[in-house]
Amino acid sequence: MIYGVPGFADALPEAVVSAWNQQIKSEFNGQSQNFGSRFMVLDPASIPNSQTTDAVKWAGSPAEPEFCQNVDIARQLSDFGDRARQILHNEYLEYHITYRSDDLGRLRPKRVEVTTELREYWVTLAVNAPEQMQAIAQEILGRPIPFSEFYGPGVTDPNALSPQQRENLFSQFVAGDGKGTSAVGRLNLDNALFMGHPINGLDDLIYIVMFGAIPRQVKVNGNFRKAELYEIFRQAGTTYLACRHADPAAAAAAHDAASEGRTVAFANPLGMYIRTFTADNFFLNEEPIPQNWIKFSRGNPGLYQRLEFGPSDAEPFFLDDIKIIEGADERQITGGYDVVAKVEVGPIVVVGESTPIEDNEYRTIPSEEPINCREANVCRQIQQLKDELDSQAQFIKVSPRRMRLE
Repeated sequence: MIYGVPGFADALPEAVVSAWNQQIKSEFNGQSQNFGSRFMVLDPASIPNSQTTDAVKWAGSPAEPEFCQNVDIARQLSDFGDRARQILHNEYLEYHITYRSDDLGRLRPKRVEVTTELREYWVTLAVNAPEQMQAIAQEILGRPIPFSEFYGPGVTDPNALSPQQRENLFSQFVAGDGKGTSAVGRLNLDNALFMGHPINGLDDLIYIVMFGAIPRQVKVNGNFRKAELYEIFRQAGTTYLACRHADPAAAAAAHDAASEGRTVAFANPLGMYIRTFTADNFFLNEEPIPQNWIKFSRGNPGLYQRLEFGPSDAEPFFLDDIKIIEGADERQITGGYDVVAKVEVGPIVVVGESTPIEDNEYRTIPSEEPINCREANVCRQIQQLKDELDSQAQFIKVSPRRMRLE
């Protein structure tokens, strides 16, 4: 087997790890039919004299609402409960805000749970290792979780179901279908066990790196030059990818490597990881926040996939007691956006030595105009989400007793 489990987070039977490898292989082979080249391979060990790089990373905060609107509205929209997560959390990072009431009965943000775990890995667990998945989730949440929360009401023994039934029920109640249909249960929505946005999947992760790992050039006045990223996205009809943090960073890194004749692969273990977190900007009562308010988990050091940020229920503080100070800018945290804006995520990638590129290995594409992200189609969807938020805010203002916050 090529890959261990993401983050080396779990000790699983060999058959389960094999199933995870089969999932990766299937996705890789599927994408190779359209984008395969010698510049990306499945097995990192097959690249001679390779080096591991952590250069492929990007900000975890949603980029689209910021360029469509502005950072203040992006902050409000990104913290807008389930709707925000389903629409905006598409940078291979999702988060959930836990709210608690203070002594005056006001509902306030208490903690943020951040995850970069892949949906496909949890589906692999649900199909092949129900007991291990249950134990993992219980360790994360610190409470017993009956199988009915994973597979639906009445299910007490998932081993009595077929593998296909386990996959279908887990997708229905917890994981969604990975294509935009959300789960009907609340387990993942309320706890951010793993990512559910369809963009944040294993297939898209493999796709965007493989998509980038092709040397492309543009002929201008009889001379060739390396293609710009916006030209690559325009030529492929994927301009919507250019307006996020994740896809341009992943594609650009792969294209830079391929343009030098280097071969890339995902390092072992394949996963999406929290690469950096800048906690130095957060303060409580003019002092650095307590270290026990920052809890990484679900992976070995350097391969964390989960972050819990904020005080425990036993402490009298709330998330909005924390200040974020950046130069002369000083303000209270209002939710999760401010936290994940200080997080960088990305996969670990292996890169080979530079090699000569044959003429027939280049793809020549036309020169194109730069992309104006404010004109992206997604901006209309984000405007609709803003209208929903504004409408709800008006509803809360008029009818405070009917207020409900996720």
